[in-house]
Amino acid sequence: DHGGRLWIGSDGGGVTRLDPGGRLTVYSRDDGLPSHSVWALTSAPDGTVWAATELGVARWTGQRWQALPTTGLRDPRVWALRVLRDGTFLVGTY
Repeated sequence: DHGGRLWIGSDGGGVTRLDPGGRLTVYSRDDGLPSHSVWALTSAPDGTVWAATELGVARWTGQRWQALPTTGLRDPRVWALRVLRDGTFLVGTY
């Protein structure tokens, strides 16, 4: 991300963040993720980190994950995310 952190998603283990100093932080459903299965992560041009999970999309607020409504998606299982420079948000579902 813009702060030099590495975000790692796993199938069943949530998200792990590696800070530049080597500190690891693990995030789960207790931290706002919709699911423990995270299939993709992306960082938007504004620095927001987004997670694609088996039960929808979430964004990192700086303190915790915020799940977004899945209304309008053909399937809540999101496999891919991409935020374009102009702010267009692309979502790949199952």
